[in-house]
Formats: sequence, structure tokens, C-alpha cells
Amino acid sequence: YGGGCIYSEGDVALLQATVSGCEVTTFGGIDARGGAIFAVNGVLLRRSRVVDNLAHADGADVKGGAIYAHYVIGSSQNTIAGNSASGDVSHVARGGGIFTTYLRLDESTVSGNAADAGGGLYISSLGANIRSQLVNATVSANHANGAGGGVYSMRSLHLYNSTVATNTSVSDGGAGIYMHTGILGLDSTIVANNMGGAGLDASDISGYVYTVVTGAHNLVIASTVALPADTLRV
Repeated sequence: YGGGCIYSEGDVALLQATVSGCEVTTFGGIDARGGAIFAVNGVLLRRSRVVDNLAHADGADVKGGAIYAHYVIGSSQNTIAGNSASGDVSHVARGGGIFTTYLRLDESTVSGNAADAGGGLYISSLGANIRSQLVNATVSANHANGAGGGVYSMRSLHLYNSTVATNTSVSDGGAGIYMHTGILGLDSTIVANNMGGAGLDASDISGYVYTVVTGAHNLVIASTVALPADTLRV
């Protein structure tokens, strides 16, 4: 039910590796998890590419078009691109690129992935409430049929020196970033030119009504939640 190319009962570590062209398809109420990689514990990435993979389910949920893991840590020059999580209309496909409960990506690109929720990244609420982080990262050109074209997070998340741009969603719910709960921290970060409503409405950040955004020195054009006072809006 998971790991189109790699299945691990523990961890997976990729160093200067490429995992591509993998697929998981399930039927009869079995979740599909990790079109390329399934790890019970974690996935560690360094200078690696996980590209053009697929997870699909008929009659069940889908989690992670490319990677499904309890935690994902990527350092230095990683690419998660062109992956897809898809299902039927009665179930939800989450995390076109990555589905995880804790994420730390440094100097990495997440681009051109697609899912119902969290087209690029989906951060789940399972496990301890540890804040996920993106540092010097780019999340661009991902798509969600629902909310969170770039990122859908169910826990606190902080972005440093990062760009979330040109992501799209069919709903108006945070085509760039959607926060289901928790605190969104932004420092020296751009969240702009993300489009919701099938590409008709600017929709960079959205979330639950009590979502709190902290930080400084950011550019955010369209947000449904309050932003720090020094945020550039144009």
C-alpha cells in the first residue's frame, strides 16, 4: 500500500540520488502512501531529486505523491517536483510532493506537484506538536484542488528566507499557504502571486480564523489573516 520504489520499516537516506517514475495504485479501501518512498520513520535528503512519481487510490485516501514519512529532513540542493497524489471524489489526496508530520527543508525546491490538499507539501497533525521549518526554500507552481496549493499545514510552521509563489488552488483557501491550526512564522520571506478560485483570485495566505502570523521583513500580497506590521503588501 505504499512505497512505489522504496519501502522502509525504518529510515531512508538519499545522498546525490534520484528517485523517479514510481507509482502506487490501490483499490478497495486501502490508502495509497508514498508514490516513490514510504518510510515508517524518516526520510533524509541531501542533493537529491524525487521527481515525476504518482500515488493513486480508488476508494481510499492518498498521502504523499512522492514521499510519505513520519518526518522529512532535507539539506542542500534537493528537488521535489512533478509528483501527484490523486483519488476519487469521495476521498482526499493530500501532499502531492510530501506528506509528513514534521518537515525541515533547507536550500530545497518543491515545484510542479499536485493534490487535493497541499499540492506541494502537507504537514499532518499526528504526533508531537513540533514546529516545521523551511529555510532558503522555494515552493512554486504547485496545485491543489482544494486548499493549500503550495503548503497545507496542520501545525506550526516557520519560513526563513524563502519564496512561496505562483502556486494555484481551485478553492480560495490559501493557494500559497493554508494554516489549519498553529502559528505561521515568516522572516525575510516572499509569499506572493499565488492564485485561488481556479486562478482568478490572489490568495497567498489563509487559514483558521485564529491563525497567528509572526515575524518581520516579508512581502505578502493577499492574506485573509492579520500580518506583522512591517509586511510589504505590494
